[in-house]
Amino acid sequence: MGSVGLEVRHVEGLREHYALTLRLWVGKLEASWDQAVPEVGPSRARIRRLYVAASALGFEAGGIHLHQVLAMRVARRTERDAAATRLVRRPTRGETMVREVWGRGAELRQASRMLESVPSGPAALILDGEEGIGKTTIWDSVVSQADTLGYGVVSARPVASESRLAFAGVADLLRDGLDEALTDLPPPQQTALEGVMLQVDVEGSPDPKAVAFGLHGCLQAVA
Repeated sequence: MGSVGLEVRHVEGLREHYALTLRLWVGKLEASWDQAVPEVGPSRARIRRLYVAASALGFEAGGIHLHQVLAMRVARRTERDAAATRLVRRPTRGETMVREVWGRGAELRQASRMLESVPSGPAALILDGEEGIGKTTIWDSVVSQADTLGYGVVSARPVASESRLAFAGVADLLRDGLDEALTDLPPPQQTALEGVMLQVDVEGSPDPKAVAFGLHGCLQAVA
């Protein structure tokens, strides 16, 4: 993909999902067997059923894989062209590397309006949708634009397997540069945040109130 100017941004394994799809195909073929056999002949119908059923077993056992790849084109543009994309609001002199995102103009314009409103007060943008539709690509573009605008950016991106882990997002934020402000916090808040990052032993779970006040203090320190 790199040879044709594409950059891979997200890869999703669909092995289990495709096994279910194949099982449904087998079920539909068997349910319509009396109509399928006269159409293609008994030999071809049996081969098709065997092929699809065996493929389903292969996907279930991990012998066959299927991946969905989301890629984006990376192109070099001049300052004038880069500014027009709204992905890079303040390009540097000369050429700027711009990541083109296709088919997401409405979402990116909405994200730009949200970023422009930040000086007036707190703002939020929620990206919601099924897996594999490009939310991560939009997220990366928004983060890049915020950084270009001169905003201080800290990022937390826990994976699905961490959704049940307490403070997973807080730990990501702290590792993204906020940990430098820990030493200026009151001891209870500092200990709580160090416990979140597993740097010290804490009896039980870190105190949520201490974590909240400590994180707020870190954000204020780096703002």
